[in-house]
Amino acid sequence: MSKPIVSVVIPFRNARRTILQCVQSVSAQSLDNIEIVLCDDRSTDGTKQYVLSNHVDGRIKWFHAAGAGACAARNTGFQKSSGDYIQFLDADDLIAKNKLELQVRQIESSLNPGQTVSFSALLQFQNGSSPDSGERWHDDFKSFDEPMRLLCKLLLSDQYIQTGQWLIPRGLAKQTGPWDESLAADQDGEFFARVLQKSTTVISCPEAVAYYRKAVAGQISARKNASHFRSRLRAFEKKLQLLEEVNEREILQEIVTKQCQTLATSSYPRSINTSRQAIRILHEHRCEFNPSFPTTKLALIARIFGWRFARWCSFIKHAGQG
Repeated sequence: MSKPIVSVVIPFRNARRTILQCVQSVSAQSLDNIEIVLCDDRSTDGTKQYVLSNHVDGRIKWFHAAGAGACAARNTGFQKSSGDYIQFLDADDLIAKNKLELQVRQIESSLNPGQTVSFSALLQFQNGSSPDSGERWHDDFKSFDEPMRLLCKLLLSDQYIQTGQWLIPRGLAKQTGPWDESLAADQDGEFFARVLQKSTTVISCPEAVAYYRKAVAGQISARKNASHFRSRLRAFEKKLQLLEEVNEREILQEIVTKQCQTLATSSYPRSINTSRQAIRILHEHRCEFNPSFPTTKLALIARIFGWRFARWCSFIKHAGQG
């Protein structure tokens, strides 16, 4: 077999319920010259045996992560891969049949293919429903010759670019460095912020589609304990360091205000220290802290008794989930 054009790196841990659909979406790609790198992060549910019993594709390669966690599995998978382009994909997500072909073509027709990254449209669907039934994001063409502008735009919005949307040249992935294995949340946001910092151009490819499965038990984005909030703050601080090159104080203040107000409020009382640190960052950047609440009742409680008391009320009402 000739050298693969794209390596699809899929970390997994106890993913028996979703991984078969994920792998089948990769095997069905219109771009045939790919390799599928499956990296096991300490599974105990027989995921590998389940896939082997139900799906045959000679392009699949199996490895064990040299460490613990999804980031360690991604790092191992990348090290074992050989493709010219890298597609990271979570084991509960899918990609449309022509996604890789469209994005490879787009990058290779750009002025500087080695430093250009592409992101697809995103369909978010509920677990158990049809992948095409979900809400669609990033459905129009965009091009950024200053990729950090895209990072600013994302941090000022309520949208994100999910792991499966990206396709990146191998050399750019090497320049970016490994996934941060110390993070328990926002691992992809921190990694792809570094990708953007190293790239010269980022282009959207709305004709290509990645499918993000929501509400899966054990999903990292659904775990909101103290470790989750500490990692989110640490990831944001790393992004903030990268954004210093933007050198526009007003934009940085807007970003700090939006991100740290949300973190300071949502992390309390699960991670009181994280909340304090987020408020400290606000003050360091001369930003005001004006916590908001989803209901008028909580907002009234906050005005009378203080925002911390209102957060405790929400926390207790939702049995630790609020």
